[in-house]
Amino acid sequence: MCGRFALANQLSSLADIIEDQPSTEFIDSIEPSWNIAPKQNVPTVMFDSTSNQVTIGLASWGFRPSWSSPSKIEPINAQIETAASKPMFRQAWATKRCALPFDGWYEWKSTPLGKQPFFLHVQSKEPVYFAGLWDTWHGETQNDVITSTVILTTEAVLSLQGIHHRMPVLISKSHLDSWLKFGQVEHDDSIAFKFHAVSKKVNSVQNNGFDLVERIASLTDYW
Repeated sequence: MCGRFALANQLSSLADIIEDQPSTEFIDSIEPSWNIAPKQNVPTVMFDSTSNQVTIGLASWGFRPSWSSPSKIEPINAQIETAASKPMFRQAWATKRCALPFDGWYEWKSTPLGKQPFFLHVQSKEPVYFAGLWDTWHGETQNDVITSTVILTTEAVLSLQGIHHRMPVLISKSHLDSWLKFGQVEHDDSIAFKFHAVSKKVNSVQNNGFDLVERIASLTDYW
């Protein structure tokens, strides 16, 4: 986890993060998506400690460190418990933290009828973000540049453990600076969660629309 997520309603939250940035044109250029998958470009709020600046741009979901060679193993998730010490992530942890806006994410649970997708989301009056890390990789040519990101995960809260034992690390807007600039993850008891079964159409990245997050009847309705 997390292997798919949705971003539509929370796109507008990007406009309030940094004064005069991003431009309205940048936000308008981002298409809402209810089925974001690995290798796709995602809007990302990025902090770079070397310049002490926070910027907003697009990053490919699947982490490629600046020092690495191209690889098919480009993780989309990293455990927050070990990310600061693992060679692949420790440099980015120290200097390049980020946050990703989202509406909700998907998890698949094994049932007697096969794997059932669920849509998990938060109930919050203010935007909530995935905590992540980012980096920029340069290839042999001037145009061969990839900015990429990885989403940090943690042990799932009790209310979600029946669906999956892990979940993204979530950052509320009021704690965004603490995470981006100082690497501090502050637990927010005000974040409440909901989840419901959704159509298996989400299994295919070819499908994308609001209907993917709509509730369907499932065995869990009778648990």
